[in-house]
Amino acid sequence: MQPTHKAATLRLYALGLLIVGLCSVFYNAKAGVVGWHPEGKTGLIANGIGALLALIFSVFAARQKGWAHWAGVVLCFLLLIVGFKNGFMTARGVSSGSMEAHLWFKAALLGATAFLSLITMIPLMLYVRHRNPEN
Repeated sequence: MQPTHKAATLRLYALGLLIVGLCSVFYNAKAGVVGWHPEGKTGLIANGIGALLALIFSVFAARQKGWAHWAGVVLCFLLLIVGFKNGFMTARGVSSGSMEAHLWFKAALLGATAFLSLITMIPLMLYVRHRNPEN
């Protein structure tokens, strides 16, 4: 596996995070309207920061800096844990009836973030493990 492929993996991850962030801010699930939804800006900010970090790590990964792959794995792991935990808690609250039904969209976005993190973290971990077999 070439480091440039792993840099492309991080770039695609950044693109996916941006798409999820834009979905959170351009769809109002409460009203069912597509358009600017200022209450969803926290999703855009969080995923935008993650996307920016992934892009920065991809630049260093393309330059064959070993730490950039590890940093990508850590970023994916953190977003996987946060996305899964918050998505699960939101979905559980909605299904039990203690939260409003429109929050299913929020749970789906958090689940999408967790899924993107998982499918990005696996090839990065395999590359890091293949690169350093003594670990």
